[in-house]
Amino acid sequence: EEFLALTGVKLTCIRVDNAGEFARNSALEAWAAKRNITIRPTISYAHTMQARVESSIHVTKDHVRAMLKASNLPKCFWPWVVLQFSRVRTYWPSADGVTGWDNVPNHQFSQSVHRDLIPPGCWIAGHLTREHPLVQEDVTHADRADEGVFLAWDLTTPTAWLYSFKRRKIVRMDVKAVARNLYPFRDSTCVVNRQSFTWDHIHHLQNLSPEDFGPDEETPVTRSASK
Repeated sequence: EEFLALTGVKLTCIRVDNAGEFARNSALEAWAAKRNITIRPTISYAHTMQARVESSIHVTKDHVRAMLKASNLPKCFWPWVVLQFSRVRTYWPSADGVTGWDNVPNHQFSQSVHRDLIPPGCWIAGHLTREHPLVQEDVTHADRADEGVFLAWDLTTPTAWLYSFKRRKIVRMDVKAVARNLYPFRDSTCVVNRQSFTWDHIHHLQNLSPEDFGPDEETPVTRSASK
């Protein structure tokens, strides 16, 4: 539903593999029937019949692993890295010079090529948005300031999701400064407030999973998290 709303596309059919979560999903069938969408299952265990999506998954996995390795980000942040890579990949042109953004001209995403090309895991500083629940009445501009690592751009607003060292959680912020060449998890000396980014803190993050972040941190939905 969110995909249809954000992309503005009109679906007529959905091709799925014959796995149980798709082929025998009454909720999916009811959702599709309500919108006159045909569900077309392929033969079970025949991944070549879903060649385009399987290829896309393969490309995404390879690049996300490379991004995690390059930035030394803890694995618990991988859903956000997938989100950011998917955004950047949409700029890749096809053989005809057409990008993914060209295919969804009526989309509702917040998107800008000059802004979007930021690598996950780099140093970032910003301010909490004024409507953020962590912002109390009469706080100063400095009280809302924070630094951390960039994770991904928000889907529909020109704000970014980052992991805050001071708050030890994922927050959405207005971006004020970015250092694309500095990676705190690779070299912690680039962090301004070092007391909020200790080795114990880093070790703790290395043992977390995406599901350990709270619902207020809007963890991107993964297959494991949705079960």
